[in-house]
Amino acid sequence: MRKYSPVGGIELYADEFANAMDILRLVRQEGFALIRDLSHSQEQFIELVTTLGTPVIPPYLDEVSPGSGVALLDHTVSPAAFQRNRQVIFASGWHSDWTFLPQPPAVSILYCLEAPEAGGDTLLCDTVPSLEIFSVPFMAFIRGLSARHRSAASYSAVSPYATKEVVGAVPRQSMEVFSTVHPLLPRSPLTGLECVLVSPAYVTGIEELSDFEGSTILSLIRDEILWDENVSRIRWQPGSLLVWDNYRYLHRALNEGILGRRTMLRANVTAQPQ
Repeated sequence: MRKYSPVGGIELYADEFANAMDILRLVRQEGFALIRDLSHSQEQFIELVTTLGTPVIPPYLDEVSPGSGVALLDHTVSPAAFQRNRQVIFASGWHSDWTFLPQPPAVSILYCLEAPEAGGDTLLCDTVPSLEIFSVPFMAFIRGLSARHRSAASYSAVSPYATKEVVGAVPRQSMEVFSTVHPLLPRSPLTGLECVLVSPAYVTGIEELSDFEGSTILSLIRDEILWDENVSRIRWQPGSLLVWDNYRYLHRALNEGILGRRTMLRANVTAQPQ
């Protein structure tokens, strides 16, 4: 068991943990846990997900098994074949999962079934360290703000997922639009830690401010968060399981330079009582 990066997280192997509660304990302590050398089947992964919490049904992805909350991500992309003008990589923009839901998932989970020869990494950006940069008056100000989260920002008839070929997943065509408001600085249901919930993929403005004021504040906060010093890069191997605090971290897929096939199972769960 070892610290994964200077930013945080913990890396361990399958024989170094006893059960799912060990994983949640590590995520609470370290922010994310990366477990190597598992040999889970799809059915075993579904069972693991249910032990970590209550599965969240993905609103725009088909499940591998009804009610499991588990979806398949499967694709091959090469730099030569990828055409940016007509294709878009699924989940390649910074986001926290499904924050437009009334209760966003507390935990996000990815499991690698097949890793490419190169590329296909996942980036995790810790939002918590940036809170130490802001002044006391600014923190007092933004603690009183709420962010608008809309699914239409990414899932609508005019979004890239509808107008381009999506590589890596097939978002389900749905007319349902989710819209909600969350505190800009909520506390993680997993740890109680104050986090920044400013998912660029879904946040469209700040409830208490004008569009100009809101976009200015959001840009300022995101610019402070998205420093390389806050980012951990996850390099995938078959049998790798990544579990992280969905409130604390933004994440994105780095798939443009992928060489070979990348097959993943993804899921989200609500928090279990500590």
